Amino acid sequence: MAQTSFWERLRRLLQRPSGLQRARAALQARDFRTAIAYLEKYLRRHPDDAAARCDLGLCWAQIGDKARAAQQFELALALNDTFAPALINQASILAEAHRSDDAWQLIRRMPLLDPHFPGLDQVLATLLHSRGDVEKARQAGLRAWLKAFDNPLQAEAWLFDSAYAEIPESTLTAEHHFWAQTLPPLAADPAVPARPAKAQRRADRRLRVGYWSPDFRNHSVFYFVYPLLKHHDRQRFEIYAYHDFTTSDELTNVIRACVDHFHAVGEMGDQQLLSLIASHDLDILVELAGHTSTNRLHLLKTRLARIQLTGLGYPPTTGLTSIDGKFSDRHITPGPYFDQFYTEAPFCLPESFWCFDPYWPVTQRRTQPPCDAGQTFTFASVGNISKVTTTILSVWADILRQCPDARLLVRSPNFIDPAAQRAFLGRAQRAGLDVNRLQLVDPVPSNEFLASFNEIDVLLDTYPFNGGTTSAFALYMGVAMVSRYGDGLRSRMGLSMLCNVGLSECAVADWDTYVERAVALYRERTIVRRFRAEAAQRFAATALGDGERYCRQVETAYREWWQAAASGAPPRPAFPPPHLPVKEITRRAYQAWGHGQSDVARRIIDYALRLDPHYLPARLLPILQRELDGDYAGILRETQALLETTNAAHDTAAALIALLRAALALDARDTLAIWRPRVAPDDTSDSIDRTYLTWLVRWIDAMMGADGRPNVASPVATARWAIVIEARDHERFDECRRQWQTALGEQASHVHFFPCCTATLPWDFDRVLHDLNETPVDFVLFASAGVRIVAANALLACEEALRHGDVVSFGGARQWNRLHWRRAAFDDKVSCYAVAAQMGRATVELRKSGASLQAIDNGWAILDGRWLAMGKATLLALPREAVALDWHLVGIPSLPWEEWVYRLGREQRLRLTTAQHLELIIDETDDTPWLHTADASAHLIERYGFDSAADLESDDTIMSIPVKDTNQLLLVRTLFDRGFPHDTIASAASTPCR
Repeated sequence: MAQTSFWERLRRLLQRPSGLQRARAALQARDFRTAIAYLEKYLRRHPDDAAARCDLGLCWAQIGDKARAAQQFELALALNDTFAPALINQASILAEAHRSDDAWQLIRRMPLLDPHFPGLDQVLATLLHSRGDVEKARQAGLRAWLKAFDNPLQAEAWLFDSAYAEIPESTLTAEHHFWAQTLPPLAADPAVPARPAKAQRRADRRLRVGYWSPDFRNHSVFYFVYPLLKHHDRQRFEIYAYHDFTTSDELTNVIRACVDHFHAVGEMGDQQLLSLIASHDLDILVELAGHTSTNRLHLLKTRLARIQLTGLGYPPTTGLTSIDGKFSDRHITPGPYFDQFYTEAPFCLPESFWCFDPYWPVTQRRTQPPCDAGQTFTFASVGNISKVTTTILSVWADILRQCPDARLLVRSPNFIDPAAQRAFLGRAQRAGLDVNRLQLVDPVPSNEFLASFNEIDVLLDTYPFNGGTTSAFALYMGVAMVSRYGDGLRSRMGLSMLCNVGLSECAVADWDTYVERAVALYRERTIVRRFRAEAAQRFAATALGDGERYCRQVETAYREWWQAAASGAPPRPAFPPPHLPVKEITRRAYQAWGHGQSDVARRIIDYALRLDPHYLPARLLPILQRELDGDYAGILRETQALLETTNAAHDTAAALIALLRAALALDARDTLAIWRPRVAPDDTSDSIDRTYLTWLVRWIDAMMGADGRPNVASPVATARWAIVIEARDHERFDECRRQWQTALGEQASHVHFFPCCTATLPWDFDRVLHDLNETPVDFVLFASAGVRIVAANALLACEEALRHGDVVSFGGARQWNRLHWRRAAFDDKVSCYAVAAQMGRATVELRKSGASLQAIDNGWAILDGRWLAMGKATLLALPREAVALDWHLVGIPSLPWEEWVYRLGREQRLRLTTAQHLELIIDETDDTPWLHTADASAHLIERYGFDSAADLESDDTIMSIPVKDTNQLLLVRTLFDRGFPHDTIASAASTPCR
């Protein structure tokens, strides 16, 4: 037997996956316990690996040990307090623990670290949702999803938040259908038999039914699935249960005893789970989670059973047309009209879509309402405060005004968090509720939960998302309820339950009747008393409270659906599902593309084009994606063809912009000459496109008129300048100084250069101020090492701008209400500069943000700190305390200068001015170090009261023009309007600050 050589053994050893690689492979496969073993072994040898500690924390969180997870995230942050994944995961743990104030403290450190980190938006959405601010939560959730579109957690959170929102049921359905239509393809589909033909199986055979849920445990779903599983006829049905959660409890064992086959699948990977379910050859599979947490609904894009149903755990539609039916009843879907709100056909039961069994014995049940025992008449709401909309709060305020000695009790698990209580009280006050008659209470322990309903006279249901489990508990305990109903299941759960227990008159269709009914129950308490006395009997007499009766109805429906499927005619929805506007779908595609997700953008665009094959912006995106490969010739060819064949009714601005940019990149002047007369910016409806086209047209006109050779006068002698360059070290400063001297030419003799080191910026700035006293100059420029000029024209333009203001830069914003002012709304900011770029024949890309086309403009609150020019007299006349840079911000590019100039404008009343025609080139890859970003972020938020969430609501629109060479940048001055602000003209070089 030949011996293996040393080199062969070494090669094999080097090819063997490391422990860390094996850990991450196990984490990817959801084998969390194996990943934990590998990670703990690895960390014994590499205890300072923050990323590995973060991975270990994720594993502990996935198997339910949040304490150990938090410990690992804390250790990771101790090693690296700028490590965004650890910071976000720790914030998520704190949010789940109802410690939102602590979570917010971590979130406040993020915007300067990585404002585009997808998890940041998602944790923000969680925090906002927990405080009842559903609309802002949705906005953050959608941003998170579009940044990481194929992350199922982001998608589910967005859809879940949408279910709470005051949006039409058709819009909610369209959102779910959008999710389903843009899912990525599954890696592999398991082999599942097709729907059976009549001859294959007897209609009366024992059916195999599977139930799949992460909630076979102490969870609200348990109370509705338990009576169904408990009463199944095991002679006629073979029952499978798939518990898709990583931990179990006492109630898990209760479910286990109710089924023939129980499988704990929470730690299985997707493919392993698919194969397992497929191997059971199910006739019916019932998915019980919908888009709630820890679901794997996307796997049902394939067919795992001959009939696939969803129900009990999630009221809205799943969005998947591969799911055949949704649990419903005659109150939920009384006619075909209601089918339009689901992609599934209604699995319609004769009495109730679910059955409730509290499981725990009732030891205390009132037979009379508490108001008859001398207590204050109590209206109540119990459950998630995110269901309590501003509209509902104002309705409740109206009820209390008409019921003078009643009170409103609100019990919610959210109120464990003091911040949630504060937020709710604030919303209630703004809605006009008398908070002196409002009592907010924490949830009670499980063994006291049923008895807690004994202190309530009337439950006030929420809308559009009705109460589910809490309403069932309240009715079971004899509490009368008023509920408003709408079109979909989320707003008809109350209607169904009230009809089942004989209180149909308490289900109403509008708010006025809701108020009338609640006030009537307060004034005439016969219904309240009678229902309290009869609730137990009423419950037991319906499928809502009789598990065996309900189960027989479900089994009958199973058999009917099975027979229909066997005959080749399974039930189908009566209407196709509604869809989002094609414009909105396309907008999301562009956003996904902007976040580097080309494959995602392609899937979304494919969906948009299936809905409207002629929608021009959707047809355009695949063409624009050619820019990633530098294929400007392809863009030019295809946009011309697109525009030639497009219906004039479509807004062609985006396609024209793409065509003109490609022609400029290729220096295709013949094409520009043909298309320039067809461009009419004023006919464009979108303000950004209108600005962009105007800017492009001005550039083309200037370039064609100059024939590529700018006709500009040679610079005249300027005033004397001091140029202060911030650089990481003296070597970098010398390099920048040589670049400046070359660009200035003869004018360099009028310029004095001063260095400022990034690491010691505040102290070097003091030294520069001292030296300026002795230096014969008129103007001072503070510039970043990454900024250079094309010619001395930039200084001339600054001198011109300084006649209209006190401090000048190439960009700024109208207000500083967020850390990243550059992400402000399009109309509230401005900037113009060039960057090096290889775009076809172009070597430079001119970039502009903001709507203003004014060469010089005033009225800014903050300026871009990479270029700040001012008169020497103005600078030296400032009070000593006004010329100190904030040392907390040292090491962060441009930020110390920007905070300084903000103070100059706010406290010293200096006029902050922008000049967009400075002909600058900026190296945005300059390697200036970023230090202490988390501390700086927290410092600024505390000092100026910035809203961390504002940084995530960004406008990142950049308009760009490919420029053939740097000399052509001298045309920039022709792009802007030359009218000046109305300020009195004064020489900034000689006028001290006011």
